[in-house]
Amino acid sequence: DLKRQNDIGYAHFINDAVYLAAKYRMVPWLWSDAINVDNDEYPFINRNVIANVWNVLDGWATPSQLKTAGYKLINSNELWYYLYASSNTKPPEFYRAINVNKFRNDEIISDSVGAKFCIWSGQAEDGSGSDNGDMGDGKIVDICNCISSFGYAVSQRNS
Repeated sequence: DLKRQNDIGYAHFINDAVYLAAKYRMVPWLWSDAINVDNDEYPFINRNVIANVWNVLDGWATPSQLKTAGYKLINSNELWYYLYASSNTKPPEFYRAINVNKFRNDEIISDSVGAKFCIWSGQAEDGSGSDNGDMGDGKIVDICNCISSFGYAVSQRNS
């Protein structure tokens, strides 16, 4: 982690990439833990990125700090929006009732860009180390049901 190693080169790389993205009419997103807004120890990160907030740990900028600093936010709270294929998924009803504007530290950011659903795994297993002969198909059905319910929650966001 270059930020924690005090290597400021990461910021120059990010800012160059943001410039190139804008040149080609793209809007990049960046994991929010790379952005520091409360001191001068780290260099400026271009505000033309969407800050992807997946967690809020000590020393990381909070969603409200990022918003105040001028960043747009997308919510990818790892407790709700990450499906680890090696663990059990939450029932689809969980995602239908979710507040996509509520971030990991319980802050509500009503004008966030939205929320992002993440599937985080190289293998679709049931946690036992075995695919039970279905090559992960059973897990894929669970994940698809959850994604469908998540889509419903996102569509209801501004209703």
